[in-house]
Amino acid sequence: MENIKKYIEELCSVMTVSGFEHRNKEKILSLGKEIFDETITDSVGSYLFVKRSKKENAPRILIDAHIDEIGFMVTEICEGGFLKFTSVGGLDAHVLQGAEVNVYGKEKIFGIITSTPPHLLTKETRNNLEKIEQLYIDTGYSEETLEKLIPVGSPASFCENCISLSNNIICGHGFDNKVCCASAFDALSGVSADELAFDVYLLLSCREEYGGFIGAQTGADRAQAEFAVSLDVNFARAPEIDETLSVKMGDGYSVSISAVTSRKFTKKIIELSKRNGLPYQPIAEPNNVGTNGNVLGLTNLGIPCVDLGIPLGSMHTFSESASLCDCKALSRLLSLIVCDTSLATEVCNARKN
Repeated sequence: MENIKKYIEELCSVMTVSGFEHRNKEKILSLGKEIFDETITDSVGSYLFVKRSKKENAPRILIDAHIDEIGFMVTEICEGGFLKFTSVGGLDAHVLQGAEVNVYGKEKIFGIITSTPPHLLTKETRNNLEKIEQLYIDTGYSEETLEKLIPVGSPASFCENCISLSNNIICGHGFDNKVCCASAFDALSGVSADELAFDVYLLLSCREEYGGFIGAQTGADRAQAEFAVSLDVNFARAPEIDETLSVKMGDGYSVSISAVTSRKFTKKIIELSKRNGLPYQPIAEPNNVGTNGNVLGLTNLGIPCVDLGIPLGSMHTFSESASLCDCKALSRLLSLIVCDTSLATEVCNARKN
């Protein structure tokens, strides 16, 4: 699990707020340098890593995991070294006050989101949560310096903070969806071209967090795959979270049962999990899986897709949590999928029919 942990830490050290995924592309590309035959960056911000099988006429499999993360965008520079900002993706205003952030302009600068001391709250304001547009990032810089360093429109994100807890739990920001990206890197680093039953296209897709699915659609179109696996985090079970909408952290990856995914291939992935003793958790998502899996089946002439997830606690905060055991189980499953000759044959037969 140390290999997965290393990938998580490396990926989470790179700012990939939606729309800014290419800002540090050299570091992301370097993670796949020793694993893949080819790396491609596209004009919308996604990364496509290709690993080819030595088998003749091998079908193509697309593994999609979005690389973008929630964050902020600077909207105004104010007196006293303060920045006004808005959200990029689904930020929760409940967790923002007092949070440490990095702002990425011409230079990377540190800031803290302002918080009104409870002593100064009135009866009216004590029970009313401030909107994101009412908050500020305190940088300590002068207004004049900020105008030189931080253009309006600059991105910001929570500070890097990967922390290990007990029982193989790790927490930090950007785990949605970098824990799945790390699992995919780990899986493909452990298989050779001789073992592969598929030509593998790993898509670290952009711009998922605001619901556009742009990276998944354009990346899948470029890959021209015959089968797809969509990877994203799922809600970890916790007090007051509906059990039908969540899965247990530490009990394995989730497998979506949905009308938008392939029932045939989902069944085969469950069978593969059972045969190899891998922990998995089926979850009913009849109309919407809430991931790029929603659109992969509509790309080109339609790509049969399965949707898998890692349970994630405190989603969309600066301290998301995940189990390295779940990450490793997903990695193991992915390595089995890409080397499964019977599954590759089924994919080829489905293509012919």
